[in-house]
Parts: sequence; structure tokens; C-alpha cells
Amino acid sequence: MGIKILRTGLPVIGYAKIGEATPKDSKLKGAPRKFDHIELTGTLRDDVGRLIPDRELMRRVIAGGVTTCGGCERSKDLGFPGGLPRALGVYLPYDDADLNLTNRLAYYKSRTAYCVGDGEKAQRLTITGQRKTDRGDVPVYGPAKPHSPCGPACADFQSRACKPNGKLRFVLGIQESVGGVFEFRTTSWNSIANLSESLAMIATATGGILQWVPLLFEVTPQTVQPMGGGAASTAFIARITFPGGPQALIEVAHKQLAARAPVLAQIRHLEASIRTGEQWQETEEEVAAVEVAEVVVEFKASKPAKW
Repeated sequence: MGIKILRTGLPVIGYAKIGEATPKDSKLKGAPRKFDHIELTGTLRDDVGRLIPDRELMRRVIAGGVTTCGGCERSKDLGFPGGLPRALGVYLPYDDADLNLTNRLAYYKSRTAYCVGDGEKAQRLTITGQRKTDRGDVPVYGPAKPHSPCGPACADFQSRACKPNGKLRFVLGIQESVGGVFEFRTTSWNSIANLSESLAMIATATGGILQWVPLLFEVTPQTVQPMGGGAASTAFIARITFPGGPQALIEVAHKQLAARAPVLAQIRHLEASIRTGEQWQETEEEVAAVEVAEVVVEFKASKPAKW
């Protein structure tokens, strides 16, 4: 008999970033720094809380012949004069697109998800009091209760305190072991929309097969428009693609389906059981990664692609 209250989900062994928050004591005072490439890290941080780049892993990715940024200042600082990757060969752990790419609207207060929703319905924590800490008084949170409105009509959404949050989890094609995943987090409307639409298109072509199909996780330049107007600018936005033509994708899917046919029912049952559980569980390490990884980086003022 196993423990019924264990945390479920996929163990995260590293992160993919396309930017980072600068140190608060630097000239940029914590402002986000955007990258034109992808960086891979482990789960360890330096003495100012930033995830430490995994240089050896990135060398192995580049040795595989992927496209790079060509050599920006950041890549040179990390010891990669020829540039860092703009694409990663990846596999997805599930057929269910919503399990591979979870997303929600969230209003964080410090490391606490104070209010979360889907654009129509939301749950917001109650505040039951205050407690004193060495950083001053902080709220004591009680149970979450339904909150409305959620989405564009909400004042917190309009002020951008509430942002889209997405996380894509994948296995690197060059991983030497299976049992953990890398995670990409973003608050970019454009990246979340691109990833969601890419997965939907690939799943439609394959008859729903996404798991263990060789794919590319890429960042590509895209013109974005600020929500409040003003000049458009270029940002590097994430997407998922299949490195081949439609017929090649269908052939890969047919082979996968044939190999998995004896256990396909069990796979669907497992995904259904995961889907009915809590999909957005966070360890302390994952919450900290939100603050110091790329989640604040991708043009947080860019216009929602769907609205």
C-alpha cells in the first residue's frame, strides 16, 4: 500500500530559459534581461539566487548541430563565442497536450499564488490575518474561494498584477537517462498561444500522438505589439515544431501507434487519472525558479494573442 498523499507529477531536473532577472543591486535593479537563445540550467542556484547554467549540457546540444544565436555578448560571457542554441531536440512525456503544456492566469504575492483562474472562473485565497517576520508583516492565507470577474474585466488583470503563466515540460533528446524532465516557464501570451497551437496542430496530424515523437523546441523572432499602444517590437517567442514534412510526421505517428497499441488503453487511463488531479503543483524550488528564471522576461506587456 503506497502513501496516498505523495506529491504527483514529473520530477524537474533542469530548466530552459530565454531570459533572467538581473540582480537587484545591479545597475538594472532587477529588470529582466531577454535572450535571443535558449539556456539550459540544472536546479542549483548561485549566491544571488540565479539558476546556474549547465555549460556541459549546452555544449552537447550545440555539438548536435542545432541553430545558434551566432554569438551574442551573453553567449560569449558563458564561453560560447559561436553562440547558444535557438532550438532543442525534445520529446514530450504525454499525448495529452494539456498535460505537456499547463497554463493558467495567476496573481502571485511573493511566492504565493494568491489568485488563479482560466479567464472565466477564478479561485482567490482568503486573508485571515497578519504575521510578523524579519521582512515585516505578511498576510496569513486561508482557504481559496470563488472570485469574479476573471479575465479582462478584472482590475488585477487590467493592472497586469495577474498574468498568464505557462509551463512546458519535456525530455531532452540528448538526455542520457529517463526519469526527469526539463521545464520552460513563460508569462508571454504569444509563447503560450504558439505552443498550444503547435501542439494542437501536430496532435491533429498524428491522430492524437504526441508522446515520444521527435520534436523541436525553438525560439524565433516575432513582432509583438504593446497592449497600451506604441511602436511594435521584436521578441523571441517559443514554439514546438516537427523537423520534417507532413508525411514524415504521419509515418512517425503510425510507428508509435503500432508499438504502443497493446498498452494504449493503459496510457489513456493514466493520463485521465493525472488530468483529474492537481496539475499545477509546485515545490519550493519550482516557485523560486519563477522568480529568478525567465517567467518575467518575455515582453510581459505584449498583447494577448487571443484577445
